Amino acid sequence: MKVKVDFGKVMGRYAFDYEERIDFERLREERLERARKAMEEDGLGAIVAWDDANIRYLTSYYVTTPLRPLEAQFVVFLRNGETHLVGGGTPEGVERRMPWLRGRVHALAVLSKPAVTGSDDPLLLKVLDQIGKILADRGFLTSL
Repeated sequence: MKVKVDFGKVMGRYAFDYEERIDFERLREERLERARKAMEEDGLGAIVAWDDANIRYLTSYYVTTPLRPLEAQFVVFLRNGETHLVGGGTPEGVERRMPWLRGRVHALAVLSKPAVTGSDDPLLLKVLDQIGKILADRGFLTSL
């Protein structure tokens, strides 16, 4: 007899039928709720985060060690609770592994931050346009 396991529902490192281990869905929801509460207290409408620990906290996405210095991915977290991951591989691959981000994973507009030479650098302006588009498409900006 073959048993099919839905690994999206497995709690903890190994599946057992006699106990519930880590509730990752609850963990993600509570993290986002704490972030939303802090944003409300500080009067923020959105947060853009490049730090790997903040990306992990807001999305559960693990930034691999070789990519950390490149800052080749970031998160746009909106006050309404939407979390948008930019970069981090192909959107299809990330969404397959992380279905809670479905429809909110975006390809990176440019390769990395270290290539930027100043505030008017075209690479930086592309990233800012990408952030602005995410915000505008969700009603957080009235004009660009």
